[in-house]
Amino acid sequence: MASIKVKFRPSTVADHEGTIYYQIIHERKVRQLLSDYKVFTSEWDESRSMVTTTQKSERKSFILSIRERIRWDVERLTKIDRKLDANGLTYTVDDVIDEFLRYSNEYSLFNFMESMIVTLKQRNQLRTAETYKAALTVSRSSASMRM
Repeated sequence: MASIKVKFRPSTVADHEGTIYYQIIHERKVRQLLSDYKVFTSEWDESRSMVTTTQKSERKSFILSIRERIRWDVERLTKIDRKLDANGLTYTVDDVIDEFLRYSNEYSLFNFMESMIVTLKQRNQLRTAETYKAALTVSRSSASMRM
């Protein structure tokens, strides 16, 4: 079984957000899996390895959504590890990460939208399919601009 921990790497630039990542250890091999989640040092509780917020914080809903996504990611990593372990075959920490990334790519919003567009076209709902296609194009260009 692999060990999965949530870690925080603060920014080297003052007053900038740091990055949350996952440390995965299996058979003495340590790997880091970066997340897209960025928070300020004041929003990270090192003792609990968790994002934290105050009731009055402007970013409360944002922090709570990150907390939920982290929980979901750790749960998915744990399930992947259990599945690989249950197969009885030898696997590496890289196999766990590869499966996690494959799953993330396979079940993305973009893939879901593409499948919806195909379904709408099959149902002859062409205008709705065109609207979804336009939204998908805008979303993809927006996502690529952020990277």
